[in-house]
Amino acid sequence: MCKCDHTYSTAAYIGEVEQLSKYHGIFNWHGELHRLWTTAESKGMAYVFFITRLATTLNRSRRSVLVYFNDASKANWEIKGE
Repeated sequence: MCKCDHTYSTAAYIGEVEQLSKYHGIFNWHGELHRLWTTAESKGMAYVFFITRLATTLNRSRRSVLVYFNDASKANWEIKGE
């Protein structure tokens, strides 16, 4: 029999969930529109989640997707908080 103390507080987890916001992203990948939703702590983290998900969906490396959307001369993505 284990004599360890396995008591855990869920307060920290509940607090973290309350800090998450919903984000909606629209990304134009060479003429293909991708609409994505996520929850994240900030707009920047939502961007990272979206880039990762797009890379998987498009079967591309995360770096190539990031480079494409980081081009300042293109207005090919938008993220809005809900």
